[in-house]
Amino acid sequence: MTDETMYELSDTDYRLLELIAKYGPLDKNAIDNKAKTKIDALDYRLGCLKLPQFKQVSAGVRFPIDDTSYIDEEYSSVEDKKTHFTHIAATGVYSISRLGQKVLQDYKAEQKARKRETWFKSIWCPIIVAFITSLVINGIAVLLPLIQQWLASTP
Repeated sequence: MTDETMYELSDTDYRLLELIAKYGPLDKNAIDNKAKTKIDALDYRLGCLKLPQFKQVSAGVRFPIDDTSYIDEEYSSVEDKKTHFTHIAATGVYSISRLGQKVLQDYKAEQKARKRETWFKSIWCPIIVAFITSLVINGIAVLLPLIQQWLASTP
């Protein structure tokens, strides 16, 4: 059972995912340079996108659930020169996760469908309405003299 909900993505977050997916593993500076427009609160966005959901095992003990973060941060082992202990440290290089790929693909499909619907509503509907209106008006123009003639001949 998880104790928190997934981060809700904004259009800017999807744009960030698209950048990381398109250009491969990137660090924060590379993301800033590749973005066409500045992405505000980049550190916060990256933090939210890389945060997985957790499974509560017992009081105070939680484990991250696999495939629940949108991006993955790379880690490397670093040796402390004073103590000679090796520890794992984040490199600040991000790549898109499988969940990130899935939600990005779903987002693009939704955007394409929305664009198609907008295209239909804004272009095709007015054309169809205008065509039907023209047919009705032309039909009335042809029938009007006949109707007038019929009304004149009836007592």
